[in-house]
Amino acid sequence: MNDVFIHNNSLNDTPKPHPPIFVRRVIDYTEVCTKPIDLIGVDHFFCKSSADRLKIQTANPDSYRTLVRYLKEENVEFHTYQLREDKSIRVVIQNLHPTTQTELIKEELEVRLFEVRHVTNVLHGITKIQLPLFFVDLEPTPKSSEIFQLSSLLHTKVKIEELYKPKSISQCNNSQEYGHTKTYCGYPSRCVRCGAHHQSVTCPNSRDDPPKCALCSGDHPASCKGCSVDRELQRGRKPTTNNYFNTINNNFIVGGDNNAKHLAWRCRVNNPRGIVHQNFISTKNYKILAPPGPTYWPSSARKNPDILDIYVTKIPSNLNRNTENLLELNSDHSSILLIISASPLTRLESPKLFKPTTDENKFHDLVNQQINLNVKLKSTDDIDLAENNFTKFIQSAAWSSISKSQTSFHNHLLSEYIRCIIVEKRRARANFQRTRLPSHKHKYNKLTNHLKKVLAKHKSETFINFLSKLSPKDSSLWRATKNICKFKTSNLPIKNPDGSYVISDSDKAELFKVHLFGIFQPHPDIYSQTNTSVVEDFLNSLPYLPSNPIKHFTPNDIKFAINKYSFKKSPGFDLITAEVARCLPKKSLYHLSHIINSIIRLSYFPMLWKFSIIILVPKPNKPPDSITSF
Repeated sequence: MNDVFIHNNSLNDTPKPHPPIFVRRVIDYTEVCTKPIDLIGVDHFFCKSSADRLKIQTANPDSYRTLVRYLKEENVEFHTYQLREDKSIRVVIQNLHPTTQTELIKEELEVRLFEVRHVTNVLHGITKIQLPLFFVDLEPTPKSSEIFQLSSLLHTKVKIEELYKPKSISQCNNSQEYGHTKTYCGYPSRCVRCGAHHQSVTCPNSRDDPPKCALCSGDHPASCKGCSVDRELQRGRKPTTNNYFNTINNNFIVGGDNNAKHLAWRCRVNNPRGIVHQNFISTKNYKILAPPGPTYWPSSARKNPDILDIYVTKIPSNLNRNTENLLELNSDHSSILLIISASPLTRLESPKLFKPTTDENKFHDLVNQQINLNVKLKSTDDIDLAENNFTKFIQSAAWSSISKSQTSFHNHLLSEYIRCIIVEKRRARANFQRTRLPSHKHKYNKLTNHLKKVLAKHKSETFINFLSKLSPKDSSLWRATKNICKFKTSNLPIKNPDGSYVISDSDKAELFKVHLFGIFQPHPDIYSQTNTSVVEDFLNSLPYLPSNPIKHFTPNDIKFAINKYSFKKSPGFDLITAEVARCLPKKSLYHLSHIINSIIRLSYFPMLWKFSIIILVPKPNKPPDSITSF
């Protein structure tokens, strides 16, 4: 089976359309279209009809404004929405005293070159008490985004945030209908208390009179959250995954921007939609295929990249899946590449000198043959050359001692009874595919269902047996719990000092190299030329050494250190572990003692032993995109 490439691209370069205009009570469609053609032209709008209204979509903002103005003048029943170009940027200023005058706040912001439309003090929803919160509407200019950097205003430390999007559906205070606001409503007025056709402020009824809903005719105001119309609308807004996946049969691959975040697919945090997705997928035994890195790249510096584009799959388990990020940005989302293959995945093994098939006796003999004790060790270059050759001898001997892997017999995890059922089912399937007889199909389906039940029972018994063997004494319970609770972390980008993101591994390594080079520097105040000169003059003036020389190491000392070394220690750059060192011949210990004694005598450390592998571990509760958080 050839590899199948499924390319998901959630990018959309087409601009978003302007807000539509919904017109109600259309009697003659031809007459309705005649006037807009005269006002804005035949090519600047199009219509779409529904059961109770006509949707008009304009081509540009000027056509939109002209048509809305005409509909208001003719008292046509319609509603629409605000143009994106006219929308202000609303922010919330916290911690300002409630008695602060809104005009004073506006003047202070204008002094700081912000274009302010309006400032409003927030009142408590029930008690109507002034709160230390102020809504500020700004003009949509590039300067307006800098308001979040303010930390003080009017001699007060403040916190400025974006306005949270309301979870409820907006309700018009004019017609009491849902889905639009009073400013862009052209419907007749309805009272919020009595439901009559007049404005709420001019209602002649007293507050003691029983209310009547303008939407459902219930005994409550139209703004009541318990209204049946409001409950139905809110129920429709809740994310329902069942309705979509129930329409898909058999195997499927569904990919796209679900706006769902969950730690299970390496997101930064969970959101309500992600929790719904995870619960549903766990119930249905579907699989989430997420890329290793983020797919959402926000333009705002206050937001962080995250994984929003994922695949939900139900495909056979014998197919191997792999997802990759395609970092070719055309908007704030990047694409994903899903690779499906029937061939097994090749896993890269960690480099090792010793493997289970290594012949230790052969390794011992090869090292013993290659070691030459007649080596000059009079200079630093001689030490580097001798150490490099010694390491190469050990590595080449270890790789040459690996024998070819013998054919290993597969240890069957299934019982003989289950394997017999599988063989019978395969024979029945082949027989049915050859004859196409209904009786053979019935036999094949019967064996298939029987095999499913037997495998489910075997899986259940295996899991119960696994749980019964868990114990806190041998750390098996801890390892099982860790595997269940552990979420894979995504390959998050790192922020440069200039605010840009570093994505590739090579660029990250270069950034960490520069960062570590700046950290691991000696203190500048420890270098004093005067103190150094005094110490050197003192040492040169002495006729003898101030202390006895260091005692040379013997081969027995080296052998004692090797035998004391733990097998669990990870190797260094040369891959020589304690297991490899314990198999070295005595001749190599003599050679190693000569090298170490020469190092002491010349006060020089070999260059090969200065190489190290640095593993950066993220600090807990630190921002993962900061280079100082590792």
